[in-house]
Amino acid sequence: MLDRSLNNIIVKLHYHWLIDTYVIMPNHIHAILVRDNTIVDTMTRTVTLPRLMQHIKSYTTVEYIRGVQKNNWAPFEKHLWQRSYHDHIIRGDDYLNRIRQYIRNNPAKWAADKIYRDGL
Repeated sequence: MLDRSLNNIIVKLHYHWLIDTYVIMPNHIHAILVRDNTIVDTMTRTVTLPRLMQHIKSYTTVEYIRGVQKNNWAPFEKHLWQRSYHDHIIRGDDYLNRIRQYIRNNPAKWAADKIYRDGL
């Protein structure tokens, strides 16, 4: 669900962002979002990263609530998402490639994660 939603939010709403690399983990996601300054289209909206994150969180929360109501998904308490998010500006190809590799390798490290070991 989230996989489809990330792309839908960005593409459907005509935002100036592209998804470079991402992974969806059981209790968090990692993603590299890139501003796309090549789009020259009067229908395209320029949106800041905080606003984009707000839209992603809002859209996925509404979709998850629908899943709870219609598909018997497990309900969540209080909030589906944490309040904040962690962002980094990636400067340079070497750093970009290290972050991509970290994201790709993250699922293999999940079993060693303290939160996973403690049972989410």
